[in-house]
Amino acid sequence: MNPAEPHDVMACRLEHDLDARPGWAHPSCMAILDGLTLEQATWRPGPGRRCIWEYVRHMLRWRQFVAHRMEGGRDPEPEDQWPAIPLPDDPDAPTQWAADLAGLRSTTDRIAAALRTTPVEARHPSPAHAHLPAWISPLGVLQHDSYHLGQIALLRGLQGMPPIE
Repeated sequence: MNPAEPHDVMACRLEHDLDARPGWAHPSCMAILDGLTLEQATWRPGPGRRCIWEYVRHMLRWRQFVAHRMEGGRDPEPEDQWPAIPLPDDPDAPTQWAADLAGLRSTTDRIAAALRTTPVEARHPSPAHAHLPAWISPLGVLQHDSYHLGQIALLRGLQGMPPIE
């Protein structure tokens, strides 16, 4: 990788935010999520409040959309930005939770691969945003995920879990 290439830098950043490398300053996405039980992932701090799994599904929905767009897809933005999660006692819940965590990994791989093959001068695929560079959406993924990972870290703390160092 030539670190001077902005697409490579952003792809590297996506990969580091998913799984922190030695010397990384903050907990990675997977460090915050790995090992959570279904009870922890579906715990709510109060009525009408979101749980960790809902944040994960929301992050995944946007990552899938951005990956699809970066790969040339033209589908509109998802209408359902907060997909429902199964009830914790649903027998398929453990499989779905594992699939959602795996989806975070696969979408990181897809977005990073698309970034590395997209010309630096490429424009955003949406006609409404064609004045912006193509890399603006992956940058949005980084910002979006950071925001929600902070919320997830707080939900962990409210449940009495130790901080991720």
